[in-house]
Amino acid sequence: MVATVPFALNVFMRSHIDLLKLDYDVTLVANGLAHELDGLLGEHVRFVPMPIERKISLRKDLLALIRLWLFFRREKFDGVCSLLPKSGLVAMLAARFAGIPVRLNIFNGEVWANDRGFMRHLLKFTDRVIVACATHLLAVSPSQRDFLVENRIVKAGRMDVVANGSITGVDENRFCPNAQERHRLRTLHHIPAQAVVFLFLGRLNRDKGVLDLLRAFSLVAAQNASHHLLVVGPDEEGLDADVEKLARLFPGRVHRVGFTDRPESYMAVGDVICLPSYREGFGMVLIEAAAVGLPAIASRIYGITDAVEEGVTGLLHAPGDHAEIAQAMIQLGSSESMRSTMAQAARRRAIDQFSAARVKGAFATFYRETFSGRKRLLITVNSAASLLSHRLPLALAAKAQGYEVHIATSSGLGVDAILAAGLIHHAIPLSRSGMNLVSELQTLIALVRLFVRVKPDIVHLVTIKPVLYGGIAARLVGVPGVVAAISGLGFVFMNTGLKVALVRTIAVQVYRLAFGKRNLKVIFQNPDDADTIIRATRLQRSKVAMIRGSGVDLSAFAATPLPAGVPVVAMAARLLRDKGVHEFVQAAILLRERGLEARFWLVGDPDPGNPTSVAHADMEAWRRSGAVELLGHRDDVAAVFAQSHIVVLPSYREGLPKVLLEAAACGRAVVTTDVPGCRDAIDVETTGLLVPPRDAGALADAIERLLSDAALCERMGRAGRQLAQSEFSIEKVVATHLDIYRGLLQPG
Repeated sequence: MVATVPFALNVFMRSHIDLLKLDYDVTLVANGLAHELDGLLGEHVRFVPMPIERKISLRKDLLALIRLWLFFRREKFDGVCSLLPKSGLVAMLAARFAGIPVRLNIFNGEVWANDRGFMRHLLKFTDRVIVACATHLLAVSPSQRDFLVENRIVKAGRMDVVANGSITGVDENRFCPNAQERHRLRTLHHIPAQAVVFLFLGRLNRDKGVLDLLRAFSLVAAQNASHHLLVVGPDEEGLDADVEKLARLFPGRVHRVGFTDRPESYMAVGDVICLPSYREGFGMVLIEAAAVGLPAIASRIYGITDAVEEGVTGLLHAPGDHAEIAQAMIQLGSSESMRSTMAQAARRRAIDQFSAARVKGAFATFYRETFSGRKRLLITVNSAASLLSHRLPLALAAKAQGYEVHIATSSGLGVDAILAAGLIHHAIPLSRSGMNLVSELQTLIALVRLFVRVKPDIVHLVTIKPVLYGGIAARLVGVPGVVAAISGLGFVFMNTGLKVALVRTIAVQVYRLAFGKRNLKVIFQNPDDADTIIRATRLQRSKVAMIRGSGVDLSAFAATPLPAGVPVVAMAARLLRDKGVHEFVQAAILLRERGLEARFWLVGDPDPGNPTSVAHADMEAWRRSGAVELLGHRDDVAAVFAQSHIVVLPSYREGLPKVLLEAAACGRAVVTTDVPGCRDAIDVETTGLLVPPRDAGALADAIERLLSDAALCERMGRAGRQLAQSEFSIEKVVATHLDIYRGLLQPG
């Protein structure tokens, strides 16, 4: 790891070095002494001094380049990582000349952003040299990456950003509101408790906009005697004289503190953080202050627009405009409610998007991805919740076998759990329903860009839209291997009508495009779905694989004896018309009228994204009737089944319903419909009963038959457990998927 000075390694890369030393021997290179690295050195981490000057000197820079090249040739490193402009240039050149296979440069701010003339062109040229020599490139914020693309330093798709930006993330335990420190330091600096304190914390130089802030505060202080300015940080350009001049104008209201190693304490003193900078790679001080609960006033420039959500966590202004800075200070300073609202939003956003744990985990996976050379698997599915409920064991098993596993879903609940599992997550715009042409095109474009950036060896596409758009994207990008999982044919193939027929015709053509890749496997869960798609799309049978469901964890869904007391009939599903919810309720009413004593549990919530979702008015009517008990969504389905006697799913069509497999694993007899998917999940008259779809009377008869014969219930439950063990175990399903992956990696 190469930097110009040890300070950069200490401040920016300490957590990265801690990550890398777990898997690699790490050598740190900088122009300085070992004692400046403050405890970084030790087992697996060493330091080699190298005379890399910060200022341009053709002779010294050439000597540094030669020394680095000889050093790299002698050591034969697997990879070189550099940061800061000068060290990036000489390190990437030397690493390329020495043949180092992995060359990573981290861009964290462009010194030429505010330069003009020859120097600007020269520095931009050196950045282009870095890009040409590097194999991997990182920006510390999305807007910095966009700035480099707009200035033609790097091509779109060539540079990555880890997590949401930042290089270290914020330690929410360190950077948090602290009333005790606020009181102590306000007392120390004679700042009244009710004063509004505007805080600048950083290096004092002109590029940080310090002079603009001083001019702005002189306007603000003249209007409001309760406003104070606190300036914290080392003076790099002799600006203390300007601070002192302002302090003489407003005695007792301008406070100066030099360098501090406890910035969080001074953030606790402040009410608003100010960063009127002219250039930033990423405004990390703004995120740290946000975690403490400070709204921001900052420049509207790249690197800061990622750290501040304008109008939500702070106010932005044009760089160099001290009048606009003053206006923002007056606006925030005069409204305690605005400060409070923005402070809460800022702290929430800092923790949710930029926590140290999140950033560190993302960098850990990035480094494994960059330096390991492992095969990359990208699983694309509608939602994070769906991945967690149906594909997480597969993803973890693939990771355990050495794959670098990426997950692409829409954003929302479940993403943190995916990251916590050590998987790499990518958010994509993906709606499960709807046919808005613009949004569908955006999904396709997002998948193309993602495949270009990740460069997966295999993409595993799950459910209809990922299969369709992901299949086309994989063909456009040239992904080596594609797995398409058809877990059900969905609304388009299950319903009739002119509009549905038109959509189905279009879908078939898109399926044909998606299935045109040679190195492809399409997984179906039942033969009926396979036959339908094969006939419609002319899919080659050699590309078809049959896997019965996504597997069941037999230890989590354990067989238990039938409970005592009033029998319980459970239906666990999304509350959709196509799941047969209305027939279940009607059957419950019929059986109550027959005098059968039983409780009917309906487990699940409506799905507003599905056109067949039940109406809330219907649910209210069911509650009032007392025929069924609505339990809502439950995460403990195994516990629900343990309290039940029978599990029912009167669906109109399925891929292979996981709920029936879980019921079998729990040793429960089932009643389901004689339709594709449902009939494939049971052994008829052995593990359960079949009834015609849309027939509440037949469903009631089957339920009554089982409830009136306890021995039959127990016998079918035992047979169901045996079926689950032999056919549906998660281990068997995962192993089959991994075999398919291996086959795609070795085509022909």
